[in-house]
Amino acid sequence: MDPYAVLGVDPDASVAEIRRAYLARARQVHPDVSRDDPQAAERMRRVNRAWEMLSDPGFEAPSPVRAEPAGPRTPAPATGFGDPGGFTGFDDSDEAEGSGGFSEADDRPITAGGLPDWLRLAPPLTLAAGLFLCAVGALAGLLPLVAVGLGSLAVALVMFVVAPLVALARCKQGPE
Repeated sequence: MDPYAVLGVDPDASVAEIRRAYLARARQVHPDVSRDDPQAAERMRRVNRAWEMLSDPGFEAPSPVRAEPAGPRTPAPATGFGDPGGFTGFDDSDEAEGSGGFSEADDRPITAGGLPDWLRLAPPLTLAAGLFLCAVGALAGLLPLVAVGLGSLAVALVMFVVAPLVALARCKQGPE
């Protein structure tokens, strides 16, 4: 399959042009748009596969097709389609148009932001510890234990605010 032909773009097209062609082609062939067409789902799969191939930074353009000698052939190993999410919807905004609205960084997968495990786990664990200390201190009548529990709850609240901010800051820096 030639992904350039499926999307109707030149091999030297920019990422923004390829994205616009993908969105336009997907609008044409999406099964929800052409419900009466039994081949619509297969066409949509081909369009999605072409987009996956062309949006992959490691994609190499296919070489020209050469005639192969007749004879037995061994099947090529099966490959997956990559992103399990598949079709992600349409973006009708005008931001995709022009040079300033789209960059290759917008196609990075959403990840944990490169946060260390301790920063992902510390807020909920500190919250649980604070609740436990407050409950045990209140039941046992130990005010210092309640005070430590309240302190843990305050620290957990701060960590719940700081962790997403750190994730956003690391995401804006780009891949490591």
